[in-house]
Amino acid sequence: MKKIIINSLLNADKNGVTRFLKNEFSRKKSDFLIKHGEWLHNGNENRYVLLHGRKVIGYFGIIPIKVHWGKKQKDAFWWIDLFISSKYRGKGYQKFVDEYIRNKPGLKIGFPNKIAAMIHKKNGWTICDQSKVMMIPIKPSKSSLFKGENIFLGNFFDFLIKPLIHLRSKTNSKWSYKDMHPNFDEYADIFRKTIGEKITIKKNSEYFKWRYFNSPYKNEYDYYVCQKSIESEVILISRRVVENIGLKIRIVDMFGNLNDSAAVKDLVGFVINDSIKSNALQISILESNKSLQILLFQMGFIFFSKARFCYFPESDENRKEKLLMRWSLSDSDNDFLD
Repeated sequence: MKKIIINSLLNADKNGVTRFLKNEFSRKKSDFLIKHGEWLHNGNENRYVLLHGRKVIGYFGIIPIKVHWGKKQKDAFWWIDLFISSKYRGKGYQKFVDEYIRNKPGLKIGFPNKIAAMIHKKNGWTICDQSKVMMIPIKPSKSSLFKGENIFLGNFFDFLIKPLIHLRSKTNSKWSYKDMHPNFDEYADIFRKTIGEKITIKKNSEYFKWRYFNSPYKNEYDYYVCQKSIESEVILISRRVVENIGLKIRIVDMFGNLNDSAAVKDLVGFVINDSIKSNALQISILESNKSLQILLFQMGFIFFSKARFCYFPESDENRKEKLLMRWSLSDSDNDFLD
């Protein structure tokens, strides 16, 4: 019987890995992993293949990070893209990989889908589902919500939402503007001063440079600032995603004094207005905070779906903690799933 082993891409046959990715993932996904996977994972040593003899039968990766965990900082990593060839499923290989991941040092975190969340929970992971992906449909009939036979419903929503969009386009901002020359050192300082004791990614200047300046999509990001006062600044980063049907805006991060609802409302309103002027079809955001979810809903983000977060606790104490979390579409590979 051939032995099952896990190898990093540093020690794997490059051609075999490329062939597996092209055969098992969509063309867009495989092209991204082949061209930019090393950047996303901070090195090919953090990407792995599952080998049956010499044959690649599975793939997964981790993204090493540091997290603020209450008053502590911890080493952690996102676990993403686990895929096992259909021929080899149901043989316990996924559990084999899960055990490999759980035995690695550091806090293990991820965004599982519904089925993966059930499996993770069975294997001892903690599942949190307070986050929501929220969306405002500027042109509902052309948004991701209404496709195929739902097009007539989309046209109906076009009619209903048109007055709201027109009104929103006439709204002026008091304190917000587009930042044409983002200073990542200043962004990191604002993040550090306002993070409190939330559970979230550590975002210093090196993080911002890696995540945005070094990104293969760096020209698609826009930066917005609300400067209500020295004590109340909010930063919002969005990405312009151009598809065949048109432009979609994705708010990938928002941080700063988020307790100032007037500042958040002014900034988000400015972004909505800017998106309307750019002829965007929709705007989406991942939001963990209940109060901000309500504010966003009131501003037009009326469609939403549950986003699941999971972590494997280092101890039973971690599992008992009441966690105030903050995640965004800039975390893990959320910004690169389409």
